[in-house]
Amino acid sequence: MAMHLASFAQSPAPGTRRPGFLGALRLLIVLACLSACHGAGTNDSSPKTIVETSGFSKDLAQARIAADRFMQALSRNDKAAYEVFRRNWYRSGEAVRMTEDLERQWKTQEAVFRLNAGEREKDACEFLGARKIGESLVRFVYILKYEFAVCPWVLTFYRPVDEWQWVGVTLGDAAQDDMASLETRTTDYPKRLRETLDKALGTLDRGGLAVAFSDLEDLWGRPEEAASVFVRFEQQLRGGQPLLEHDIGRRLPGGFELAGASSVGKSFVRFVYLEKRERGICPWGFQFYKARDTWHLIGLAMGKDVPGEVLSSHFVVEPGP
Repeated sequence: MAMHLASFAQSPAPGTRRPGFLGALRLLIVLACLSACHGAGTNDSSPKTIVETSGFSKDLAQARIAADRFMQALSRNDKAAYEVFRRNWYRSGEAVRMTEDLERQWKTQEAVFRLNAGEREKDACEFLGARKIGESLVRFVYILKYEFAVCPWVLTFYRPVDEWQWVGVTLGDAAQDDMASLETRTTDYPKRLRETLDKALGTLDRGGLAVAFSDLEDLWGRPEEAASVFVRFEQQLRGGQPLLEHDIGRRLPGGFELAGASSVGKSFVRFVYLEKRERGICPWGFQFYKARDTWHLIGLAMGKDVPGEVLSSHFVVEPGP
């Protein structure tokens, strides 16, 4: 099996389509490593990790513990992570080479990644959740957190017969679909964020575009680029108004309504608002990332730039008889 390393372009300007949460992040790496590993990774000598595994069967819980040991050690720059990887590689003859490749490539690419993402957080590793299909395949999804971005990791386990085997490691752009799939509706969000958005959109509704954006600029993750980001978004907003009014009419008074909020793990939250117009709605999306105990605005979009799957997730379904 081979490792593949590629680059990922910086995120598009605000107002363009962003795939899931990661569309707003500056991920510069992709490392897709497909491996097959023997057992669930319980034969390493690293310290025991306390992991919440009550939702898993006993054998799958062991796989989750192995995954946690790998990620937590990696977040500390502890070589024990690579020892977990090496000891679980299913072909002993390839284990050393594959481990060396993984360590070398991750070290090199993380150095580049940090140029834009900033320094790694103190408690960098966060388990987001698991994706399971049938009774034979499960993916554990993690993130490594940095000042301005995250790098998602997905560790895949497969059970051909009786025993779970570690069969895959993907990260960066290659892992963003798994991360985005864990986005779920929530009402458990920082109220201050909603209050700020309500205030800004209320000001915008009354015609105070510049004032509305000044409130949001203070929340932008990178203060040095906030002004230019919002200038571009304001230009796009003003330029698109004639077409918007032609299609769905003018904005109604008091025309912003919160459709809902969604989250991924403890570090991301997205708010979706509906701008009510005479003949339809225009959705607005705001994405926040929590780093160093502070919430930052990392993405905003409106209209067609709000992903359709995000908007549809806030529909309330009422089945017929």
